[in-house]
Amino acid sequence: IGTEIYADNDFFDTFTFDFVAGDPKTALIEKNTAVITASFAKTLFGKENAIGKVLSEKLTITGVVKDVPNFHIPFKMIKSFVTLADRPDYIANGGIITWKNRSSSATYLLLNPTHDVSKLEEKIANTIWTHLPEAEKDDGEEPIIFYLRPLKDIYFNSHEIGDTGFTKHGDRKKLIAYSSIACITLLLACINFINLNNAKYFERIKEVGIKKVCGASRLDVFVQFLGEVLLLCLISLILAVIFSHSLLPFFNELVDTTLSIDQLFYPIPFIAMFIGLAIISLISGGFPAIYISSFQPVLAIKGLTNNIG
Repeated sequence: IGTEIYADNDFFDTFTFDFVAGDPKTALIEKNTAVITASFAKTLFGKENAIGKVLSEKLTITGVVKDVPNFHIPFKMIKSFVTLADRPDYIANGGIITWKNRSSSATYLLLNPTHDVSKLEEKIANTIWTHLPEAEKDDGEEPIIFYLRPLKDIYFNSHEIGDTGFTKHGDRKKLIAYSSIACITLLLACINFINLNNAKYFERIKEVGIKKVCGASRLDVFVQFLGEVLLLCLISLILAVIFSHSLLPFFNELVDTTLSIDQLFYPIPFIAMFIGLAIISLISGGFPAIYISSFQPVLAIKGLTNNIG
């Protein structure tokens, strides 16, 4: 049924999910229970309440969570881990469920930021070695070494985890390539805009001279020209967001991503957009505005652009 994973109830203590329905404290405690995403619930049950519904696998829906498109573990359904106890290839012993051919479960830990990670890695390795069957120790098997990897490193730097099917990963080289293309395209657009803007400014030199004769200060002229560019860039940004919203579904399908227009309005991208808007406006409008606002009124009216006051 789509992408599914098994997890115990601590999953919702480790990762933050918004529950649309159900109780995160008890959702995965019982056997044959499952939590599904809101989009999957809509696919299965439409507008009906999914809580208490039983699927063909005799799974009872005990929770519905909001979709998290950027979560590194893709899933539509989370089944309770204790459900595995009924499968023939698993062994339940004292509340601990293990796979007969060794466990392949991903384990996540919440650590205090001040905790010594290296000591914990050593402690985990020693514990595993202590409980390892003597037969395997006698076979000369080397002591197991564990490395704890920060969650932020998983997407780009943990491709070996992908072999178990737990996580999705990104390609840093592709990201750099796409970003470089975008930056070069933006740079070329800015250069063209600056050239066109400068050419337009010099057509308005006499306008500047008349404004100054009528009492406008150099600051007034500067603010006018910079404001025009800023307004134009703002309109361009709004149109870019509109076009991005329209074309994003096709882009996601083309490059197999789950980008959402809502991500542009997260704090960091939103602030970055307006910082970029300010920088481009200052570069393309600020410097030409400083230059053209410095002309003396009489010389500007006569068109003598080679004299600056």
